[in-house]
Amino acid sequence: MKKLQSITVIIFLFISTTTHAQLISRLGGQAYYDTESDLTWLTDATADGSRMNWHDANNWASNLIIDGVSGWRLPKTLQPDPSCSIQEEERGSVGYNCLGSEMGKLFYIVFGGDPKFGIGATHNIDNFRLFSKLIRTLFIGQN
Repeated sequence: MKKLQSITVIIFLFISTTTHAQLISRLGGQAYYDTESDLTWLTDATADGSRMNWHDANNWASNLIIDGVSGWRLPKTLQPDPSCSIQEEERGSVGYNCLGSEMGKLFYIVFGGDPKFGIGATHNIDNFRLFSKLIRTLFIGQN
């Protein structure tokens, strides 16, 4: 099993029947509920203050409580994901346009990302700015 160098995003699930996507502030702006994906994203990718391997990040997320809210987990990825630009037997679904991935939906739908350009160059500014600590860590590589 592969271990990731850094796990930087966790989510909490809520139930919704809304069909029009919008972001709703939760936990005093520490998280935003995405009505289209039915997920609440933690906005600070450095919430724990350290980098973790996959196992430790899963354990940390499952024990996380923020303002009394528990039930956090890491993002899921559909495998195989037919929406991805590359399908490989060894690595699975990789490449661009992976909408079966919760992170892919965050990048493409919520942030309006374009795989040909860096997220800093093309994005939905209103949604992008809500996740400043997440963006800085995930896409720029700074803490």
